[in-house]
Amino acid sequence: MRGSAMLAVVLCSGLIPPVVAQPASDVTIDSIRIFLHRKGSHVEVEQIFTVRPRPGEDAPEITGYKIPLPADASSIHPIGEAQSNIQIGDHAVAVKGPIPEAGLMVSVRYHLPVKDDTLVFDQRLDTPIPAAQAISTWTLGKNVSLAGQGFTRATSMVLNNGLSALVISARDIEDGHLSIRLTGLAHPKTATLRLVALLLSVALLVIGIAVWLKQKIAP
Repeated sequence: MRGSAMLAVVLCSGLIPPVVAQPASDVTIDSIRIFLHRKGSHVEVEQIFTVRPRPGEDAPEITGYKIPLPADASSIHPIGEAQSNIQIGDHAVAVKGPIPEAGLMVSVRYHLPVKDDTLVFDQRLDTPIPAAQAISTWTLGKNVSLAGQGFTRATSMVLNNGLSALVISARDIEDGHLSIRLTGLAHPKTATLRLVALLLSVALLVIGIAVWLKQKIAP
């Protein structure tokens, strides 16, 4: 208990040194996988990066690297075995070095808002991305669409856990910009209620016009 209390004091006082990020030119991100899960009024994102030092004999030891996250990300926290190598900053993930030549898998989970039944995922990294994949486990409804700038057309697949998913992939994103849209996020029940409300409004309008015409025609 005493040790936990001391750790809390250290964390709150900011005595843990921040990660010193090295230039992006010293680091490569082999691949990125983005899982999108609809959770109430937001989308839960699980993002997995594979970070490696730049190949070459003259490559420096990587003591730290920061990965920017989408500007509207919230509730950010690390997941997986590499939690001790990660610090969460202001919409960024700081990876503590040294990063081995074999690479380090970095996994984080965070929330993104849903606006007008649409998720806009916008992330700008400072290094090219050789391969990226986005996977949405929200497939309900006829208007669900997953698309990304420079990504393939969405295909349907079944994940290992039995969930149906939409998948898009991209290669060689030189500018490091990930731009993805997931639309049609209204729950089928919500969509049905909206349709009922619309039909009711139309019916009331028709009744109102009929009553008005009857009053006009009546002597």
